[in-house]
Amino acid sequence: MRKCVLFAVLFSLFTMLAFCEQKENKVVFISGGTKGIGLETAKVFSERGYSVWAVGRSVNDVLRDSYPNIHFLFMDITDPISIDTAVHEVLSTEGHIDTLVNNAGYGLLGADEAVTIEQARAQFDVNFFGLLELTQKVLPSMRKEEKGHIINISSTSGIRAVPGLGLYAASKFALEALSESMAVTLSPFNIKVSVIEPGAVANGWAANCDVARNEKQIEVYSKLATNLQEKLIELAAKSGQGSREIALLVFSVANCDDPHLRYQTSKGVEKTVSHKLKDLTGDDLVSMQKSFLNTLLD
Repeated sequence: MRKCVLFAVLFSLFTMLAFCEQKENKVVFISGGTKGIGLETAKVFSERGYSVWAVGRSVNDVLRDSYPNIHFLFMDITDPISIDTAVHEVLSTEGHIDTLVNNAGYGLLGADEAVTIEQARAQFDVNFFGLLELTQKVLPSMRKEEKGHIINISSTSGIRAVPGLGLYAASKFALEALSESMAVTLSPFNIKVSVIEPGAVANGWAANCDVARNEKQIEVYSKLATNLQEKLIELAAKSGQGSREIALLVFSVANCDDPHLRYQTSKGVEKTVSHKLKDLTGDDLVSMQKSFLNTLLD
């Protein structure tokens, strides 16, 4: 009899503990989570006990087999139905999302005159409008829970624009502005917003950039795009941060009780951002970028 009572008590305790553990399970949703910074971020969160949902267009069985502790879902950030489907599946399974990491994005290289309007729209569709729509789909659940953290992956290009990266920078400037606004408007719901600003990252980003297709028969524009891409690839190889280093920062920010709005990922990035914010006229920045442009056109 005593054994039965003891067993019942232990079973009840075990069930209660299991329920509590399940209740406290933390969930992270990562867009662009199938490669680069996104995949490393998924791995870091998974290693630390999160339920990780990594979404992107390049989901395959090899990826799932390699990382069995991560839930990989197909999602096209430019397709509202695809976004709806992915968010619905995560919320149906988990019940909530604690952290949304908006990482999906790509670069567009070329002089502003040489970039086609179609390319410019596509850049914003992924880097800004898709991110906004995904965030809007996740926010109702966060407001219901009265907690959450949105972490947007920006760039030094979200602070200053270099020649040949104008449209990419414009999309990141827009992201920075959106993040500033959301950080305030979402605060009554106890939802935090943070921006991560990497510089050069050794993850193949530059090699995979889209390149301006409307050259307008101006040779200098073609030279600008080609030389800039080569320089960015070289910079990433020589001094680029590893994706895991960025991912570890993202995890740290996600678990901060009182996070900042902005985080620079290195001393070099801090210097770049600090210089821009102190340069009230913009004259120093323009002068520096003219010098950089000359190196691209030599």
